[in-house]
Amino acid sequence: MRLLTWNVRYCAHALRGLGSTRRGLERIAAALASSGADVIALQEVEDRSLRGGLRRSQDARLLDALHGAGPLRWRAWRAPAHHYSVAGIPLMSPGLLWLAREELSVSEPVVEEVTHVRLPAAEALKQGRVASLLRIHTAEGPLDLVNTHLSLPAFLEVGPHRLPERMGDGSNQLAEMNNLLSFVERTGGPHIVIAGDLNSRPGSPAHARLAAAGFDDPWLGHDTPTAGFGRRRMHIDHIVGRGVVWADPTLHTVDVAGAFTGLSDHVPKAVTVVARGE
Repeated sequence: MRLLTWNVRYCAHALRGLGSTRRGLERIAAALASSGADVIALQEVEDRSLRGGLRRSQDARLLDALHGAGPLRWRAWRAPAHHYSVAGIPLMSPGLLWLAREELSVSEPVVEEVTHVRLPAAEALKQGRVASLLRIHTAEGPLDLVNTHLSLPAFLEVGPHRLPERMGDGSNQLAEMNNLLSFVERTGGPHIVIAGDLNSRPGSPAHARLAAAGFDDPWLGHDTPTAGFGRRRMHIDHIVGRGVVWADPTLHTVDVAGAFTGLSDHVPKAVTVVARGE
């Protein structure tokens, strides 16, 4: 099972995140189609919105573009995270998107909110965070895959000038990681993988919670940046697993030209995963 995770920045990177274009969607779909992935976990995918397109949802348009980019057929499941509108006009509505090859045996995803609201007075402004668990039925047994996108460290704790050094240190991030792991323990089986934009650097307190819970990171010891914001480079996207065997971990790098260059402020990670026999 080849799994790829990628934060696609609303498929709007060419316009600095302000809006997506058909060409941008087609380029992203072409890159995904050439990746060799069987299952794809995407973050920051829009529904219908001013930023993502008002006529059709962005996830539906992306699925159409993916079908147009190659011979494989795909199924898609969206998990909305939050929604902002003004005067009934949806401004933005990002969430998670699962894409799986049509021939795979898959159960309907289970979605859980993992948001931590640190300041109740600001709850209305807080971006929601969710996790989506997709169960794949394989010859080796059920394989549970979790797609998620956790919050940045709380602004009032770290401030913008300290952000690069504090990715994964925020108290809100630790709380959301605990919420995520609680969901995983209640819902997942013995063979489970967590993938997504965790906004946490390797070795940070939030990332260390995964190791403490028995999750193995195939990129342990590597700090190659997975995201770039201006001149800043950060390793904040992860795939970790428990009860699985890894093969051929692949990390696309921010500053090296490739199929995913210029399509988002993040680059994908991909790995082949097999449920480990007991």
